[in-house]
Amino acid sequence: MRIGLLTVLLFLAIPAAAQQYTREPDLERIADALYGNRDDDLDYSAPYENLASLLASPLDINQATAEELQQLRILSDTQIHGIISYRVANGNLLSIYELQAIPGLDATVCTQLAPFITVPESTILTSTTGKPIHKNSEGYILLRYEQTVEQQAGFAANEPESKFLGARSRRYLRARVQNNNGIRIGLTAENDPGEAMTWKPGNARYGFDYLSGYVQLSRQGRINNLIIGDYQAQFGQGLVCGGLLGMGKGSEAVATVRQPGVGFTPWSSTYEAGNRRGMATTVSITRNIALSAFASRTLRDATVQQDSLEDTITALQTTGLHRNTRELATRKQTTEQNYGAVLHYKTTNLDAGILLDHLRLSNAIQPRPTVYNQFAFRGNEITNTSLYINYSVNNVALFAETAHTIKHGWAGVAGVVISLTPQLDMAVLYRRFAANFHAPHGSAFAEASTSQNETGTYWGWKYTASKKLNTGGYVDLFRSPWLRYRVYAPSGGYEWMLRINYQPSKTVTGWLQAREEQKTRNTSTTTTLYTITPTRKRQYKAGLEYGPDVLKLRSQVLFCTFRTEGHTALGSAILQDIRVRIGRLKCTARYALFDTDTYDTRLYAYENDVWLAYTLPAYSGKGVRKYIMLEYALSRRLTAWVRYARTRYTDRDEISTGLDRIAGNVRNDIKFELRASF
Repeated sequence: MRIGLLTVLLFLAIPAAAQQYTREPDLERIADALYGNRDDDLDYSAPYENLASLLASPLDINQATAEELQQLRILSDTQIHGIISYRVANGNLLSIYELQAIPGLDATVCTQLAPFITVPESTILTSTTGKPIHKNSEGYILLRYEQTVEQQAGFAANEPESKFLGARSRRYLRARVQNNNGIRIGLTAENDPGEAMTWKPGNARYGFDYLSGYVQLSRQGRINNLIIGDYQAQFGQGLVCGGLLGMGKGSEAVATVRQPGVGFTPWSSTYEAGNRRGMATTVSITRNIALSAFASRTLRDATVQQDSLEDTITALQTTGLHRNTRELATRKQTTEQNYGAVLHYKTTNLDAGILLDHLRLSNAIQPRPTVYNQFAFRGNEITNTSLYINYSVNNVALFAETAHTIKHGWAGVAGVVISLTPQLDMAVLYRRFAANFHAPHGSAFAEASTSQNETGTYWGWKYTASKKLNTGGYVDLFRSPWLRYRVYAPSGGYEWMLRINYQPSKTVTGWLQAREEQKTRNTSTTTTLYTITPTRKRQYKAGLEYGPDVLKLRSQVLFCTFRTEGHTALGSAILQDIRVRIGRLKCTARYALFDTDTYDTRLYAYENDVWLAYTLPAYSGKGVRKYIMLEYALSRRLTAWVRYARTRYTDRDEISTGLDRIAGNVRNDIKFELRASF
């Protein structure tokens, strides 16, 4: 009966397979949904790389846990429960097209999900023949080269004190291999522009400035997971162990609220300040009880102030740049030792755990005192404890975590995600972080970049009116009881967003989005005092995508207003994209015009990039930006990319400042990438 159903599904799917189940997702649309509301200078490349890495290693749909499916941010809790229940009732899926047989998964969801999952060939062979097969291995090697054509000030020969020591290009190497036995091996190496290729083992330099690697073994008897090398940890709601999976607020207003408790995962990012390095493992004690433990020892960048009695850290550095003698002086200056354990209990509906995390630095942190950092951490040891719980029943998912920094402050997150009807999903979250709560590896849902000095209430919703129309949005109220950077008084604010998506046919999609945010900031006066002034930012976005896969056009209009002290600044951008596919060749291009009055009205729009790369430039000032990217499949296992981007400003004679300054009003960037699969 089931084989007959699968045969029918395959027959119906074949005519539309090219459009419905492509293995090449629209990363621009995914990035826009997860963090398309960016209006700050946070580095989103790390969480994006986490998501993009799933494309390189798709989840086995027959083995994926609820937490692993949740981290994709595509499925609702009801849909995840439907997949797991279907597996329990019917056994392993035999084909990706069998997703259509699962209640709650329509063609749109299946299309979005397909690039991130796989049905291993062994599943089909074992199911049809009953005989074991050889466990095949697969992997890839990725080489990337990129460079800004114009010379930046740091490379100028007439600035010897600040001259960069390395080449002007960024070089990137990534290799991955995995097999069906649950073994994964990965290596990542990178040199930023200006960083020298140097072999100095005594200074932890082995050619590339940044090296990261791991070996992972999963689902081996009682050993659920074992990683040796670089890894990240995601438990509870990320208050203590948050990894880089937290997405924050985006146009996907429900799925991004609850953090996925996936445990230990390999570190795949080039962000040099967030990884743990050592060993981590999760072991089953009983059917429902597991113990996770980790130990890490790694070197961190820091500005160290030498003293006759003791060297202290005035600031930890997170840029990862080591281009000249000044930046090299901060490279790997302190040792971070980090260890901890999580005891968790899990059933079909309940997932709860107790967590202990201890971190020690070889030098004490003593930041220079300012008005707003009186609660900043001082010392060299931080111990955090945490208790978290996730409970799902029917269409309701409850989640909460409370954490405490020993001898310091508390933090807590609690919320619910509920499917009120098959069409309406809703999420509510409350958070409260003390100003003296300190979690260096935390990444909880918050308005600010750290889980400190904040209280807030968030309400998000998504309504699917029909297969053609859906809408969603959120309201977030937040407050900081203590001072913040550039806000020298207790402050508060709000943010709301509304988005409407309409798809009248498979080849036409349109969307409208509006967002408003109100905060406060310092306003300097003629005296030494500051006044606190409210600011209000409004952003509007409209887009239309049309055409089949062989020739697709996308038009977007972005508009922004920023009001403070009775003055309103404006910003706007018009973007036109085109994508063409001719046999093995794919071409993507954009032409954008932008005009912004101030930096506060800058606009962001994700750009398609080479495989696993990330580009989200700020449109600031007045000018034109355009790029073109070519992708060509040289063979079944060898693919090449070439990308060229050009920005021309009409309101300035130089670009950027300091060592990154470019004389003139034009910047050209080139990028080459080659991927060999095996």
